[in-house]
Amino acid sequence: MAIIAQRMSAFRTGSRSKQCCGPGGLPALFARASVLSRVLAEIRIKRNRQIRRFDGLNMNNLTNARLRELKAQAQQLKATLRIGKDGLSPQFLAALDDALRHRELVKVKFDYFKERKKELSPELSDKSGSRLITRVGNVVVLYRPKP
Repeated sequence: MAIIAQRMSAFRTGSRSKQCCGPGGLPALFARASVLSRVLAEIRIKRNRQIRRFDGLNMNNLTNARLRELKAQAQQLKATLRIGKDGLSPQFLAALDDALRHRELVKVKFDYFKERKKELSPELSDKSGSRLITRVGNVVVLYRPKP
């Protein structure tokens, strides 16, 4: 117990802190840590600003947080369009383009071609110039930011 009390008093007086922490002792160490934490906080703030600035402009740079937001919004939507017997016809693609112009997020349901939905979903995304957010069951969610 006496040894622990001696070491604690040495830290309080500062004689031990100069030995273990170099010049300036513990106060200098805490000052360096404070500066480091402020610098890291500034870096995080700048990075978040950059993410917010470029998020809507480039669909390939969607953050995970933004993807989660879009998926959450999509759960509230009803299917806007349905893929019927004609498949990805020019009329359907025109209707999809019109829907994406009015809304950024569109839900499309496969009434037909259910067995080919895995192949048709990326094709639908490419032809409409949108990004495939999710595919659950027979429903596909597409996102294209407004210009």
